[in-house]
Amino acid sequence: QSSEDMEPEKRKAVHLEPLQAGEVQSWIQMQNETFFFTVNSGTYETGMVKEEQEAGSRFFWICDGETKVGTLILIPKEDSLFIDGIAVSSRYQGRGYGRAALECCGRMAAGLGMGTLSLIVADSNLHAKNLYERTGFVCTGRGPEWFCTESSLMQ
Repeated sequence: QSSEDMEPEKRKAVHLEPLQAGEVQSWIQMQNETFFFTVNSGTYETGMVKEEQEAGSRFFWICDGETKVGTLILIPKEDSLFIDGIAVSSRYQGRGYGRAALECCGRMAAGLGMGTLSLIVADSNLHAKNLYERTGFVCTGRGPEWFCTESSLMQ
């Protein structure tokens, strides 16, 4: 049995919570811990969060009930919701939180009247690439060290 196929009762209600001003340092810590060892991925500093928020990025916690299990950055585009970063803490990986977070993104995009989700994934990040392919994303372009992928909204 794959860890992605864990029994649903092991998870509570996975949802996204907007990042609050007093939580920025905790969010950065979880984001950076998750991405520090991922080749071709970036880490955050305090000023970067504020700068990106002012430019339209939306920062979220991925939550299981009251427990923060990961981080997420979304950028609304004209007709697509761009996932600029999704990270599940190593303590919670392999439990279906990545898939559940993508489903939350799909519902959010649909609620905003957007037809697709899009993202870029480092070609070295095989676990993420495999998750995206299993959830309906297809490669729409390729850079020197990354794939551009897109998915019609998940059902």
